[in-house]
Amino acid sequence: MTTRVGVSVILPLVDELRHEYLDQILENLASQEPPAPGYSLEVIAVCTPAQQSESKDQRRITASTSTSSVLTAGGRVAGDYLRTDPTIRRVHEHRVVTHTVVCSARNRAQRLNIGIAHASGEVLVLHHPATLLPARFALRDVFQCVTGTLAASSSASSSPSFSSSLSSSASSSFSSQLEQSPTATARWGCFRHTFDHDHWLLRFTSWYSNWMRVPRYRITYFDHCPFADRLALLDVPVPELDIFEDTAWSREMNHRYGAPRLLDTHCVTSARRFLAAGVYWHSLRNQLLKIGYSLGLPPAILNILY
Repeated sequence: MTTRVGVSVILPLVDELRHEYLDQILENLASQEPPAPGYSLEVIAVCTPAQQSESKDQRRITASTSTSSVLTAGGRVAGDYLRTDPTIRRVHEHRVVTHTVVCSARNRAQRLNIGIAHASGEVLVLHHPATLLPARFALRDVFQCVTGTLAASSSASSSPSFSSSLSSSASSSFSSQLEQSPTATARWGCFRHTFDHDHWLLRFTSWYSNWMRVPRYRITYFDHCPFADRLALLDVPVPELDIFEDTAWSREMNHRYGAPRLLDTHCVTSARRFLAAGVYWHSLRNQLLKIGYSLGLPPAILNILY
């Protein structure tokens, strides 16, 4: 039976193996149920090499403004990245990763946009590199949230395919079905948030994000693992900022597609930055960065402070 890609997960990475969270993310994705009957999962790992060599392959890759090389499981890898970069090797060899893309992107936003360009799923998840999705049914929830009853009411043979092309007819077909479905109430959304470390200030941070930032201000940070239908993400790519790209993207998505849908299930984010710098100091620094962003300080400067 031929399946279509229901959900594409975009996983942006730079030397993530050193944080000891990547293996948990990959196993979490491998344990997820399919998005819906007749639909499959696609995982696209977009990697910037931790140490970029001066080889001929690397010069070719660096010269590319969008993407360098798509590496499929069992395929041929350009250059020496499998040997020299443990993160690229790990995701390339893992059974759940459908495609590995090696690029010279300078920030997370660029890596996400490269993954979006390669995705063929009807719904895309922008996966934070230090966050675990809710267990088992996260992708089903995402697919149901965005497509409503589309998968249940249409068979794989009769419903239109959106993964084979970006033609205007396919775009129109998908958009019209979203509008007509009575339960298709969201073009984008996110999971609720919690940390993997217990501290009252971390609990408050998650509470504020779950009950104030997302529902009231309609801003979702990327550690909520936001998702959207592919056409919306092609329409509103992630602003290629070094920091607060999630805030800028959320504002544009809200402007064009309305408020995000906040799911009831929780993703779990590593508190490593808080623990490394100290929970109180890192929290204070985050607030100072938000003030700087609201005052219009250049993102490059804010990222240095972060």
